[in-house]
Amino acid sequence: MVAIRRLETVAADRLKSRFVFNLVHSAAGQGSPRLFRDPDAPHVCARLATKLCAEGYVVTEPRPGKACDAGFEVKFPDFSVIVIILASHRDSSTECLLLTFCRKSLLRRVPIQSAYDRWASLCTAIEQGLRDDANVTCLLSLTRIEDEARLRNL
Repeated sequence: MVAIRRLETVAADRLKSRFVFNLVHSAAGQGSPRLFRDPDAPHVCARLATKLCAEGYVVTEPRPGKACDAGFEVKFPDFSVIVIILASHRDSSTECLLLTFCRKSLLRRVPIQSAYDRWASLCTAIEQGLRDDANVTCLLSLTRIEDEARLRNL
């Protein structure tokens, strides 16, 4: 637990682990809003998970979350990264915030630099996957500190 906290502290000002983007509504996203708050978010999550899987990452099936629109987990041998999407509607588009968090077993020792490098590599792949998505516009990649400053200025 201490190692993950230390990793997140180190990553707070260096690692671009949060992504803000607009999502143009698609015809595929006209499904039932009962399963997800935003009908387009699960499609973005599924496309991103498929792309990460194709790049060799071990990814769980995207699902709705209790406090998010959709999410999935990327598993590494000694830790995992949780990826979630939060969406809010704006006129003809949806503003989304994609967050990544580290998680590990209490009994496992995680080398901080190695975990940081793998997390950074995953975030780079996520950013590229979002850039390749035709429904994603205005993509910003932010560190945790930059995102918190952005939220204070809203």
